[in-house]
Amino acid sequence: MEALRRLRRNAADTSVDRRLITNILLQFITTPRADAKRFEMLGLLASILQWSDQERELAGLQRSAGGGARGKGRVVEEKIEESEVGRHLSSAFHPG
Repeated sequence: MEALRRLRRNAADTSVDRRLITNILLQFITTPRADAKRFEMLGLLASILQWSDQERELAGLQRSAGGGARGKGRVVEEKIEESEVGRHLSSAFHPG
C-alpha cells in the first residue's frame, strides 16, 4: 500500500492536465504567425511541461550563450522574434 501511495504522490508531481495542454496547443496552431501571443503560448507550454534550457533553445525561446570558456554552459534568455520561433518549429517538424 505504501508503494502505491508513493507512486500516486510522485505521479501528481509529474502529471499535467492533458486538456489544458491540448487547448493551448490548438490555440497556438490556429493563431496567425504574426500574432505575438504565439510566443507567449509557447512560453506557457514550456513552463507547464518544465522544459530544460536545451528544449527551450530548440523551440526558439532562448539562445545559448556562445563564445569561449566563459560562455560555455551559460544560457542567456532573450525574447526572440516570432519569425525565428516559427522557423525553429518548422525545422523541428519538417526537417530537411
